[in-house]
Amino acid sequence: MKSIERLAMECVLGVASVEDVEACLAGQQSEAELAAILRGPRKDKVASVVRFTAERGFEPISAAGGKLALAIVRDLAEPVLAGTLVAGRLGELVKRVDALFLDSAHYPAPVHELWNAFDWSDETWTLESQPHLRPVLERFVSVYHGEGTAT
Repeated sequence: MKSIERLAMECVLGVASVEDVEACLAGQQSEAELAAILRGPRKDKVASVVRFTAERGFEPISAAGGKLALAIVRDLAEPVLAGTLVAGRLGELVKRVDALFLDSAHYPAPVHELWNAFDWSDETWTLESQPHLRPVLERFVSVYHGEGTAT
């Protein structure tokens, strides 16, 4: 089961949908506040999860947040390599991680190589149109497979 912190990091990075929030919260040990978020307005759910975890001490820009960000990037890199997700979507995530952690002591260093590989990327990029991406992603996934797996 996905941790509430992982869900919050996905929310911060813009990869969690309202449906993701609802599915995760439905599986959590019910705390009154989580149940209230689940019953609350759809438009507030993503922000409410981030606020809930912040009130309990989770800071996205932290060592723990960096590990979760790496895991999220890795989890999207795998479908890109499998051909089920376009590379441009991963490029957007890499740019958001870079922007979030820029100038932070907790910048997840492996993101730098990915950022360089995705520099100037857009939603049209594929592994076929940008062959330099495959070896970078394969190396990233092989090195970081299993790290930051706080799901």
